[in-house]
Amino acid sequence: MLSVTGQVWDVAASAQVIEFLEPVHGIDAAAVDDKTTITTAEGKRVELSEIKPGMVVQTSGTPDGHGAVLATSVRILTAPSPMPTAKPSPN
Repeated sequence: MLSVTGQVWDVAASAQVIEFLEPVHGIDAAAVDDKTTITTAEGKRVELSEIKPGMVVQTSGTPDGHGAVLATSVRILTAPSPMPTAKPSPN
């Protein structure tokens, strides 16, 4: 089990993927499914559609070996904050 905290760059609802602004420990996305529990910091259950770019989320799950984590849980830690106009390039 791996826990990753990162700022959301994009949410692809149809693909059920949360993309992070910058990779965290080599993880740049979280894949969710119907078994993933998504909650607010207060513990209220919410839908994937309520996660917005700029939010900071904590995901827990299993790394897929391709830069994503297969999330069993996602917790929204902060409200959206201002975002850069372009995603930073890896150094």
